[in-house]
Amino acid sequence: MARKRWTGQRASLSAAIAVLVALCVTAIAAHGAPTITSSQAGITVDLGSTPVSSAGLGTTFSITGTDLTPASGELTVTGAPMPSNIEVSSDGTTWGSSYTIAYTGGALVATDVHVRLGLVGLPGPCSTDVVVSGGGATSIDQAVEGIRTYFPTYSSGQYLITPQPPCSPNTLIEFSIEDLKDQWGADYISPFFICIMITGDNDFLRESGMLNYGSDPEFPYLALYETSFASTGNYTARFYVDSSEARSILGFSIMDVDSPGLTSFTRQTPPTSPTNADTLIFRVTFDEDVENVNAADFDVTGTTATITDVNPVSASVYDVTISAGDLASLNGTVGLSLAGGQNIADLASNPLPAGDPGTDETYTVDNASPNVTINQAGGQADPTNASPVVFTAVFDEPIDDVTFTDVDVTVGGTAMAGLGLGGVTVMEIAPNDDTTFSVSIVVTGDGTVIPAIPAGAAEDLAGNTNTASTSTDNEVTYDVTPPTISIGAPSVSVASMGPVTYIVSYGGADVVTLAAGDIMLNKTGTANGTVGVSGSGATARTVTISGIAGDGTLGIYVANAGTGMDDAGNSTPEAGPSATVFVDNTAPTDPTLSSTSHTVDVWSNNASVVIAAAGADDGAGSGVDGFEIKWDQSASWTPTETKEQEESWSGATFAATSDGDWYFHIATVDNAGNWTSTQHLGPFQIDTTPPSIPTGLDPANGSYTTDTSPILSWSASTDTGGSGMRTTAAYRVVVEGPVERATYVSDTDYKPTLSEEGTFTWKVCARDNAGNSSSYSANTTLIIDATQPGVMISQPVGQSDPTNVSPVVFTAAFDEGINLATLEASDVVIGGSATTGAVSIGWVAATTYFLSVPVTSDGTVIATLPADSVEDNAGNINTASTSTDNTVTYDGTKPNVTIDQAAAQVDPTNANPVVFTVEFNEPVNDSTFTNADVNVGGTATTVAVTVTEVSPNDDTTFEITIVVTVDGTVTPTIPAGGVEDLAGNTNTASTSTDNSVTLDSTKPHVTISQGGSQSDPTNTSPVIFAAKFDEPINPASFTTVDVSVGGTAATGTITVTEIAPNDDTTFEISVVVTSDGTVVPTIPAGGVEDVAGNTNTVSTSTDNTITLETVKPDVTINQAGGQSDPTNASPVLFTAVFDEPINDATFTDADVTIGGTATTGAVTVTEIAPNDDTTFSVSVVMTGDGTV
Repeated sequence: MARKRWTGQRASLSAAIAVLVALCVTAIAAHGAPTITSSQAGITVDLGSTPVSSAGLGTTFSITGTDLTPASGELTVTGAPMPSNIEVSSDGTTWGSSYTIAYTGGALVATDVHVRLGLVGLPGPCSTDVVVSGGGATSIDQAVEGIRTYFPTYSSGQYLITPQPPCSPNTLIEFSIEDLKDQWGADYISPFFICIMITGDNDFLRESGMLNYGSDPEFPYLALYETSFASTGNYTARFYVDSSEARSILGFSIMDVDSPGLTSFTRQTPPTSPTNADTLIFRVTFDEDVENVNAADFDVTGTTATITDVNPVSASVYDVTISAGDLASLNGTVGLSLAGGQNIADLASNPLPAGDPGTDETYTVDNASPNVTINQAGGQADPTNASPVVFTAVFDEPIDDVTFTDVDVTVGGTAMAGLGLGGVTVMEIAPNDDTTFSVSIVVTGDGTVIPAIPAGAAEDLAGNTNTASTSTDNEVTYDVTPPTISIGAPSVSVASMGPVTYIVSYGGADVVTLAAGDIMLNKTGTANGTVGVSGSGATARTVTISGIAGDGTLGIYVANAGTGMDDAGNSTPEAGPSATVFVDNTAPTDPTLSSTSHTVDVWSNNASVVIAAAGADDGAGSGVDGFEIKWDQSASWTPTETKEQEESWSGATFAATSDGDWYFHIATVDNAGNWTSTQHLGPFQIDTTPPSIPTGLDPANGSYTTDTSPILSWSASTDTGGSGMRTTAAYRVVVEGPVERATYVSDTDYKPTLSEEGTFTWKVCARDNAGNSSSYSANTTLIIDATQPGVMISQPVGQSDPTNVSPVVFTAAFDEGINLATLEASDVVIGGSATTGAVSIGWVAATTYFLSVPVTSDGTVIATLPADSVEDNAGNINTASTSTDNTVTYDGTKPNVTIDQAAAQVDPTNANPVVFTVEFNEPVNDSTFTNADVNVGGTATTVAVTVTEVSPNDDTTFEITIVVTVDGTVTPTIPAGGVEDLAGNTNTASTSTDNSVTLDSTKPHVTISQGGSQSDPTNTSPVIFAAKFDEPINPASFTTVDVSVGGTAATGTITVTEIAPNDDTTFEISVVVTSDGTVVPTIPAGGVEDVAGNTNTVSTSTDNTITLETVKPDVTINQAGGQSDPTNASPVLFTAVFDEPINDATFTDADVTIGGTATTGAVTVTEIAPNDDTTFSVSVVMTGDGTV
């Protein structure tokens, strides 16, 4: 036996069973502070003794409260939670963990608190507090104590073996007794002993354990015994709890159930990798002896070679040989794995599980020649003037480094000429893994060096010789010749302040470092300047001389060697001196300026100004080169020193683009870039803007007057061009019409003499001091008129008479234009019999106006305009109005209409068409009343409506006939707005007393089916059917004689009764049945009539058959097919078969009674094939041996 031990476990209680005593201190508050007081303050309340499974009888103490806040509120009384479980109550009847007490007036009179030991709690002494809180007072803790007594006996427990056997030898097994309960279902914690006894195949004692918990206050609710078994066999465990009889007996087995394990695949022959061997041997090792090992149990990976031999070294070690296939040419990894269908097992037949071992070695098979590259070494300058030059040779796999030496490197290139080549040295370098080597070559003359490694020079670790080397850059140029330097011509031959640039060119340089400090100036006279160098690259730099001053010549010299260098480290010599530049810093003199077209300070409206220039000179300097000129409106100017004109320029014509003062400016430059100060000519005063057009012409356009010598006036014009208005002959006035006038005036008014009436136009323009004239003002019309206007009032075109439209409109046509301000609504007189409102006036066209008169009651409306009511535009008053028709009749009442069945129309009817009568309360325009004005409603389908006037033929009475094609109700109406009276008022919507006619020419259809609650099949009589008509019928026509009963059953009395919804459509048919069989009722055609007298069609049905059956079903119950007898399997199965289908809801587990000697549990009834409610499985759970 390997080992054994006992352990005890339990959930910790909130505290060990100990008395917790809390001192209750009553706070003595200052006068007025909220206070709660207990009658038992400082005393422990005795709760007595009670059994652990019963609640205590309870006791009381009282509490009072003073100065509580708020004035009305509640105090809370709280007992103690588990494990103490102290309950409180306000009345000794209803108990709980807490409750509240209401108080008022800031006080609580002495009130009892009931307290007891709760139904379930910690056994033994119990000491805790009842807490009273609230009312703004400090809580009080009232001490209470009691005792729970405990006299349990063992009732039940769980007996477990873990893990579930069978188990392998030496497996640690737990035997446990858990969840012990007493007779009340509580945890069993009384003193007791536990014993577990284990015996082997021959019933001899193998293991046992005993533990007495009788004195342990911390009883563990779980007892656990652990042990293991080295021998296989069958065992029995007996569990004892407070009894000499085993509470439970459990059997279990120990056997080898562990699968063997695959320990490793290792390389055996050859023992190393990589290899180019054509035969490979793996050694396979298991963790125990196995059997059934052969080639089919393994798969080879990475090659087409196969397993040619499996040789056992021992029962747990095997050598597996792999050969043939592609091993001779393979480059890759070869491994061994278990085959999917392997059947290796240990000697107990436990199969080897799938999966690779923890140690899983492979062979790297290498049959390829190593490849090698040779390139410039990292850091090797190219070109270079340093010797030796260095290359790096890299093999694509480790080689045997003793096979790669100096003689394995061949050297080519142009450096070979003249025997400029020295020795070669080969040396291994990082990463020092036999793949990477430095090749160093000594060079003594210019040229290229190109090394290579021929094929077959070196061997890899498998003995394969290398291929010829490849390269991406295995060439280095050796160079000891310095680069060249030269200075180009200056950028200009003449300069003043500069800048002047030179290009310094390099040949063969790879780096140029030329700076200002390398340059020296060659100077004559007073000329001097500052040197700067710019540019990039290796071919040139720009040397700039700026800030040049004085007169003389300047050139440059590169005073330092080494400003250019090639990649091999060779540098340039000094260079220069360069060609020189002539320096001139003395400015020339400006030319003399004049104008042949304008005089300075004199106004002109000529915007083209001619400027002439002559006499510019540079003395002994570099010579005049040209001019910069400016034409603008500024008296001053600062030139930009940009030459615009050559030295031959002598003048030009310039345009003044806006009014005001204009100036010409000029500056002169010589060939060295020296500029003069500015020469100016001006101002030239230019005004090309005419004065403003005169405005404010009076009399205004369209004015009337009777004066033949009217005064014409206007507002003064303004001149924005600058020259100002003329003081004499400033305006020209032109009058055209029956008499014409034209003249110049200096003021802003003119009084012409005009001797005739008629329409005149006049206009005026203005002139300024520069000779500009404005445009004429727009022609202004003036009318001279002394004739009195006349007016005619008539109905306008489009005014209906009579009419139902308000307002009524008249036109007032004047024979000339009038002053509209004098035409007022109050001037119009409205007569006639209608009631009218205020007149409004609107313009129609020319001299015609609308007079709009709102009308509020039917009658005539007559409009007139008295004399002396209106003035024309010259102030002449009108004569009294004349008329041809100034009366309109107003009618604004809509006609009403009724529509009802015609006097002779039958309803319901099966005659077609149906006829209605329409009556209007006044004559209507009969052309507006057509069949389109009739809306036909109802359930019938109609196709044609005809409207015909009938007697008394006064446009008030009409007959409507409607053709019906499908049965139903026909309900015609006449909507509002369709028919007009003679005044154009449209009708109101029609009203009716009876405008509906029912057309019914369809036979009623009837269905007959089983009654709604009728069972089928049934064993009760009578049987009930329901007859449903698709429309109401005449119930007096439907009797028992209309019902025909067929089927196989014998029947008696038939009863027909109308039922809900009691609308003459639904009837119950009751048939008394006197023998078993089917009952099939039908209703023949022609027996029943609908309301219109149509007789029924023959009845149809979906289910009009009911079977009466009064014979009980028989049932057999037998062992189910396949049920073993006797058996040790539970449940046992039986099959119940009925001789006819039953209602499966009525056959349940409770319908099966179980007899026999066995003890049984649950019974389950389940329907089974053929699933036709005849066949059922009865399953009985077995709990004890015996018969069922």
